[in-house]
This record gives sequence, structure tokens and C-alpha cells, in this order.
Amino acid sequence: MASKLGRIGVLVLLMGAFVASRAFADGTVQGTLSVKVLDENGQPLPGVLIELVSADKGFQRSQTSDAEGSVTFALLQPGPYTVRATLQGFQDYLSSRNVVSADRTTAVRVTLKLSAAKESIVVTGETPLVDKTNTSDTTVVSSQLTDKLAIGRGYQNLVTFAPGVIDATGGGNPNSHGALSGNNLYLFDGVDTTDVTTGTFGQNFNFEAIQEVDVSTTGISAEYGRAQGAVVNVITKSGTNQFAGSFKILTTNDNWNAQNKGTNPISGNPFARTKDNTNVYDYNYTLGGPVWQDHIWFFGAYQTETDHLPELQTQTSTVHPGNTGGSVNPIEDIRTWDGKLTIQATPSHLFTFQFNSDPITGFAIDYWGGAAEPQALTLQGQNQCASVGCLRQGSWSGVITSKLSGEARYAEQSGNITVSFRSRRI
Repeated sequence: MASKLGRIGVLVLLMGAFVASRAFADGTVQGTLSVKVLDENGQPLPGVLIELVSADKGFQRSQTSDAEGSVTFALLQPGPYTVRATLQGFQDYLSSRNVVSADRTTAVRVTLKLSAAKESIVVTGETPLVDKTNTSDTTVVSSQLTDKLAIGRGYQNLVTFAPGVIDATGGGNPNSHGALSGNNLYLFDGVDTTDVTTGTFGQNFNFEAIQEVDVSTTGISAEYGRAQGAVVNVITKSGTNQFAGSFKILTTNDNWNAQNKGTNPISGNPFARTKDNTNVYDYNYTLGGPVWQDHIWFFGAYQTETDHLPELQTQTSTVHPGNTGGSVNPIEDIRTWDGKLTIQATPSHLFTFQFNSDPITGFAIDYWGGAAEPQALTLQGQNQCASVGCLRQGSWSGVITSKLSGEARYAEQSGNITVSFRSRRI
């Protein structure tokens, strides 16, 4: 028996007028970098050539500061950037490692000094803790942090890093500042993946493909509409000018966990459970790099895992007649993958194409809260999509003039749920 989740097509076109001294980054998975140029007396310097270079991807942009000494680079791919400021008669200024994040503005303050001889100043930028142009309360959880923590490998576990967000059940659908668990909004690179029926998360994602997870909880822009809880935006990795890949094997075993202690005060039965002494291996692969240096990059990630889930207790046992209660250990097959192609067609125009899928089979659910026998358990599989993936999207973002930029995105999501009531794997 199968239940179709449906097919969703989305086309979004955003056009915005930009004032050179202000940043406008809401509603985009790109970031903004603003530069303010001053002289030694704190006065704005017009006519300064500002050159921006992506440290990872090599593409460049350049602008000249206006009468207020300001320059705004909009719709930048997340990552580190180098800023160079030059003006005849002044020392050159070079600032590296200025990190741009999605939907945020990174501010760089440049002070140029008069110079009789040719000199230069080199500084190292820092990731801004506060974005003065954005009123939302946003927590950014980067992969550089999560790779070092012993946490569950799912973006849902990173949502609780934000203040005021609690996942009391551990099911991956938290409450944000008292809102219902079905009031959150889940985005993959700006595309809504929220379950249309329950309002909870609608798709899993390969953990190795996550660059950062942005969690906004208060002061959220009106463009997000229905979300009364948290807005969770998963920003995915893309390739760089360096070929890079990884292979990881993660191992767990239920028998390594401590045994439950104590007894039920009502029935007197012990809380101790039968543990599954089986090694579970999680294989993860990634590969990314340039197709055309400084212009086109690719990134791919794949995960495969056969997981022995915690046992389910039934009221009777057909395996051992006469015994009360039967233990069932479902075996779950997980396959998650992500592929991304990034094209910097010109310094001001970016195209991205992405596919991802999360087929999972073999998990069992006890809808009765105490099924009579193993055959009554419901075995499910989800998102058995076509080979091109469950979520397919393409986007364009570009700076048209110094005061006009735009974005367009098309996304399509499809999937299904298969349900059965007997399985050889239970």
C-alpha cells in the first residue's frame, strides 16, 4: 500500500533596489559584504578602488567607493573573502578571511593612511558576531563546529543550538519559544521542505554536505509567512578551486550503552532491556572541486547505513508461544545523497543546480502504543524517488547595476511513503 506525498513546483523571483550604503540580504541563501572607507581623521573617502576576491573560488568583483566612502557587494556565495583597497597617495589596504554567511551582512571597516612611499597594511578579518542590518535573532551553526562535537548526525539536532529552542521528545521537531513543533519552517538552500501535512521536517539531509545551519527564532522577516516558530535554513557545501574529498566510517553498537536500572514501581518489572550487540557502520563519501577554475565547481556527498533500531515491545509473542511480550528489532536502510553544480558565469551572476534524496526503508511504527504481536507493527519506507532525486532545484542570482539585483529559483519535490504490515526483516 502506498500513499503519495505529492509533487511541488515553486518559482520565485525577487528583485530589489539597493542603496549603496545599505545591505539587503533577506530572503536569499547568499550573503552581503559591505565596506566603509575612512581616512585617518575618520572622514569618508570616495573614489577608492575596492577589489573583492573569493578565497575558495577565485572569482573577483570590484567597485569604487561613493561619496560616503561606502561599497556594497550583494549576493555573494558564503565563504571567506579578501578585500583590497587602493587609492593613489594612500597606503594599500589588504584584509583577508572576511567570512560571508547566508542571509547576513559582513561589515569591513577600512582606514587608509597617507603615504609618501609605497606601503601596505595587511589585516585578518573576523566573523561578525552581530549583523546590524538584520533584525532577526539568528544562530549560525557551522560545519567547522559540528565536525568536532559528539552529536547526532542530522541537521535537526543542530536546531537546538539556538537559544529558546527545545526538543523535549528527541524526535527532531523542536519547540521554539513555546511555539508548536509544527510551526517551524525547514529550508534547504532557501527551498521549503516542510511536511505539508504535519508542519514538521519533511526530508532528511546528508550531514557531510552541510556547510552551516541558520536558525532564526525571533524578529523573522515577513517573507517567511506562516512560520511562528523557528526558521531553519540548511546551507549546503559547494566545490572550490581545490579538489577535496573525504571518506568516513562511523561505528556504533547498542551494547556499548549502559543498561537501564531500577524497576517499575507499579508492576515491579525491571527497566533492563535486551540490547542488540551488533556493530552498525555508517559510510560517508564526499568529493568536490573545480570543473573550470574560478568559474564552475561541483560537490557530491553520499551516505549508506544499515541501522538496527531500538527494540519494540509487543504484548504477545508468536515466536515463543506462551510468553508474554515479544521483542522486535527493525533493521533500517538509509541512503542519503546530494549533488551540486555551481556556475559563476560572470563575477556578478551565479547559477546553481542541485539534487538530493533520502530513501529510507525498514523502520517500524507501533501506532497502537502496545501492539498485540509483531505482525501488527507498521513497516514503512519513504521518499523512494526517481534517480534524479527527491528535491531538484535551480537558481540564478545576479547584480544588474550598483543599485539593482535579483534572484530567481525553481524547485520541485516529489516522494512517497510505502506501508506494509509484515516484513521478513522484523
